[in-house]
Amino acid sequence: MTVQALTATSADGWQLERLTAVPHGPAQPVDVLFLHGICTGARIFAEHFLQAFAAAGFHAHALSFRGHGASAGRERLKTFTLADYVADLRGALAAIARPTVVVGFSMGGAVLQAFLRAGGRPAGAVLLASVPPWGLGPAALRLMVADPTLFHQLWLLNGLGVGAVDPVAMRRVLFTEKVDDHAFRTFLADAHDESPLVGLELLGGRPIAPWPVGLPPVAVVGGAVDRLVPAEDVRATATWYGVRPVVLDGLAHAMMLEPDWPRAAAPILDFSGRIAATAVRAA
Repeated sequence: MTVQALTATSADGWQLERLTAVPHGPAQPVDVLFLHGICTGARIFAEHFLQAFAAAGFHAHALSFRGHGASAGRERLKTFTLADYVADLRGALAAIARPTVVVGFSMGGAVLQAFLRAGGRPAGAVLLASVPPWGLGPAALRLMVADPTLFHQLWLLNGLGVGAVDPVAMRRVLFTEKVDDHAFRTFLADAHDESPLVGLELLGGRPIAPWPVGLPPVAVVGGAVDRLVPAEDVRATATWYGVRPVVLDGLAHAMMLEPDWPRAAAPILDFSGRIAATAVRAA
């Protein structure tokens, strides 16, 4: 499958990078849109996930929020908030203009929940290793006690940027030992600073999540050895939304770049397939 570099325009006028993989055969009646985490962009989904979903018949998209990837706004990155990224999501969905399952990874999960809180209703919502509904504050406190060195590195990331972080520590917090140098270099090549305002919001000082009533179908997926969003937070997030969690043994945070990435894609493909089947029956 060929990944095309397209664009979208945010709800308030920013030009955004949108990567798209198109199926060769008959297309599913819903699209899938991936939202990235902090300090990265759409390309973390390009090598594996976009190709796999297009092979399954989905028009598969990945968005770079403003200031990320090839989207406009890098010079103003430090001023952006979650509300800005929600406006980017609205713009991407308007550009796609089809029923869409939105998959929010890590910070992207917080953006997706904020979108739902503001009344957004995609065809389905997948929270993948997502920031929990109450933010990362409790997990950060647990990490501070359990692994002070790693906590310090994450504090440096939010305060001083990617350049201040030890790459060895970054690799340890994001990946399992199975990840190869190519995958890690792919991640590092796209890594850049994140908005410190967003970093503070992700701690959960003010509400992120919607009240879990009247929402579209929701799925919650995480890794059993994720150091950033541990399995207990994945399970608690699933409880908040009233669904069964999918906790994948042996997978860490940046699971879309792991050698075992097909196991991370599988529950999302299954969920998206069920949304597509429902759309067909309703047609």
